[in-house]
Amino acid sequence: MVNVPDCIVDGVDGCSDGMLYEQYPMFIDTLNHDFRLLECSPAINVGNNDFVDAENTLDLNQQMRILDGIVDMGAYEQPALDIEINYSLQNAATVNTFDGFISIDSTSGSNMPYSFLWSNGDTTTFIGNLSPGDYFLTITAINGCENICF
Repeated sequence: MVNVPDCIVDGVDGCSDGMLYEQYPMFIDTLNHDFRLLECSPAINVGNNDFVDAENTLDLNQQMRILDGIVDMGAYEQPALDIEINYSLQNAATVNTFDGFISIDSTSGSNMPYSFLWSNGDTTTFIGNLSPGDYFLTITAINGCENICF
């Protein structure tokens, strides 16, 4: 990961596959020297498996070096944000009716509890009186990682 606006550094083109430019790596706590990645880091699952030593398959925390098939950038491996949602849905019958609803029946994952923000501004696990249309839900984990669905 490189914090420069483009690939040209001192007149030399440094672009190559596997480089990420101007993206915050989302370390857990740099002030306390914790350089593990948050589950929503752009550095997860974007490394190059060719650089992982076949005889040394553990990261600095002695955890498996490759999760989800692709190594992370950096010295630590972190599972990506994974939120499982079980929901109920009833679509509004016609354009002028408001009888639709979406209910999040349960969520599970590694960073509970979650907060919810619907595109209509509601912050609960149930939205009702819906007319036909698209509704989006942003789920935020306790560590600040977000997932947008629906």
